[in-house]
Amino acid sequence: SSTPCSGRSASCLDGTRDSRSTSLGKISGAMQLNSAGNPELVYEGGDICPLGGTYSTRITFLCERDTASIPYLVQMSGCEYMISWYTDLVCVTPLPDPVSGCQITDPTTGFLYDLTTLTLDQGYYKVTSGVSTYSANICGDAAPCGQGVAVCATSAADQIVSLGKASTSRTELAQEKGEVQIMYTGGTVTDTCPDGMRSSGINAEYGGIAERCQKIAGLAYL
Repeated sequence: SSTPCSGRSASCLDGTRDSRSTSLGKISGAMQLNSAGNPELVYEGGDICPLGGTYSTRITFLCERDTASIPYLVQMSGCEYMISWYTDLVCVTPLPDPVSGCQITDPTTGFLYDLTTLTLDQGYYKVTSGVSTYSANICGDAAPCGQGVAVCATSAADQIVSLGKASTSRTELAQEKGEVQIMYTGGTVTDTCPDGMRSSGINAEYGGIAERCQKIAGLAYL
């Protein structure tokens, strides 16, 4: 048996040239988002087009939850075939709102992210960046920071600045699925932050500790 498209064609028009398929393009690159934010695949370098150049195919994937996943030929523009493919695979599931505490469920995958497994009953996580040392715990107090404080910065002069209280922890999913952030607020009073107090965030996947309104502390692989 033979495949409908000959050679390395990813898209073709079947049986139009002496019982041979006409190539409408080969794989020429990765999937990209178009200006409307929809995923697209473009196949280029097909057979010679009578209008000049070669045939190509543009497939745009559109969200549709209640229909079969079937491609539709929308139009032919010059030598380019334009196809719309409706499927629920590109539908975006809204991320849940941040929740108090240290657990959150991804509505798309059903995965439960439980950051309490990173809590250190004895000890704390430490990051050094420039002249400052950052101490942190996940869902608990960081010993050098003082009672009730989850994240703090210690300067070269041994001045400790609170970057958030453990009791204020809120967990959220970042825009890219699978990234989980825990946020702390209620830190040391300052004029440089919009709410008047320092806060911090820890990304549980990359392990970065970010001092809000200040600077990035670097990486601590948790």
